[in-house]
Amino acid sequence: MSRPRPRTLRYLAGVVLVCSLVAGGCASLRLGTYPRDFVYLTEGELSGAMHELAAHMGALSNLLDDLAAGADAESVADVMVTEVDSMRKVTDRLGVGSPGTNHLLLDAHLSEFVDDLEDARRTLNATPPRFYQAGRLVGSCSACHRFR
Repeated sequence: MSRPRPRTLRYLAGVVLVCSLVAGGCASLRLGTYPRDFVYLTEGELSGAMHELAAHMGALSNLLDDLAAGADAESVADVMVTEVDSMRKVTDRLGVGSPGTNHLLLDAHLSEFVDDLEDARRTLNATPPRFYQAGRLVGSCSACHRFR
């Protein structure tokens, strides 16, 4: 086997250095091209948040099933409020209230989803608790994701 020539090693080192600088520069370029409060979500962040929301929706659906089976309405409502509050925290990470994100569909529907969360929370805290909005909330996933 022949030994690599020093000139080839310098060339490879130069290529690696340039690629590293370009990759680092792209990240800082993005910081300069968007407003300060713009929320840039990576694919992993978005996917993780959507999976969290799906888990909370599943819990809400199960609680509605428990209610239909005769569970105590007050205790079911209390647990549902906890789930809705957890979902609200996830939406905060997704950029609710920011001038935008890099996901246009999310921007178009996130504030409406937050309004649905607030409506569900308000009606669950009523005396006696009302569950219609929570049921609508559970069904809202299929409305937005019907084409996926």
